[in-house]
Amino acid sequence: MERHRCGLLAAWATAWLRGRVSYDDVIDALVIDSDHRVVGLDASADPVPLGWALAGWRERGERRIRAALPVPGDPRGLPGPGPLTTAALLAGQAAFGDSLGLVPENGPGGVLWTAYDISTPSRGRHQLLGAADPQPDVVEAGSPPDVVGAGSHSDVGAGSQPDVGAGSHPEVVEAGSHPAVVEAGSHPAVVEAGSHPAVVEADHDLTLAIRDAARTMSRLDVARWRPEVADLLAGTRHGPRIRLPAGHDPRAVGLLDRASRLADALDLATADSPGGAVTGYEARARDDALRPLAGAVRRALVAAYNS
Repeated sequence: MERHRCGLLAAWATAWLRGRVSYDDVIDALVIDSDHRVVGLDASADPVPLGWALAGWRERGERRIRAALPVPGDPRGLPGPGPLTTAALLAGQAAFGDSLGLVPENGPGGVLWTAYDISTPSRGRHQLLGAADPQPDVVEAGSPPDVVGAGSHSDVGAGSQPDVGAGSHPEVVEAGSHPAVVEAGSHPAVVEAGSHPAVVEADHDLTLAIRDAARTMSRLDVARWRPEVADLLAGTRHGPRIRLPAGHDPRAVGLLDRASRLADALDLATADSPGGAVTGYEARARDDALRPLAGAVRRALVAAYNS
């Protein structure tokens, strides 16, 4: 699930900032495989719980957190040059708002996120690399949620809880009041009215890339030494379902499931074959041929998480 960390953080943090899920729902969805800590927040020298970053986004008035999955030569979606962009290119992912960004790395005790201040006093919003002039977010009715409710998650830690308040707020959806989670793959990826244009475009581009990749894999006889690849492309083999917050664009949920399956197929297809069955020349030809699909998969994942 490493490739999904920033995407999940962006989707769940946005849902919380807009009052669709509770704070505990976010922590339950994100802190599932290891301990998550953050360094670089304010003047704190010691790592703090991931929940402090959520509170930091809210205190800064953020309403939308975006994910990026950059690779060298393709930094699209990132803010302009700076420490966050440099770190994101090394890590291959980042989650950020207009003023604060996070980049993860694996550490001996879990996942360590580094926070970067990316606020720009002269502009209210960054120009993202590879993107047209950004459009303003749709502001939902009501103000940003001011509270999380009593009994916040243990990830915050006794005595070190961020200021999430007490009581209740009409926009905050508490755990148990409705299904707080949808899962990629839990329903068909049909075209939904109101789907984000980026999702529709990414879905179309991914379909075209799959057709080309299928021909390439057949020509290179990838299935001979990686039979799992054909199963993943055909949809007969699935990894763990990815939990997304309630209210996420249904077509984006389906796109995420398909793109995640293809990302797994690419990992297998580009791995060295058992017993050295693939020569160096064949491996280079394979990687060159599959690069367009890899780019389409990255764009699909980003579009699905950021919808």
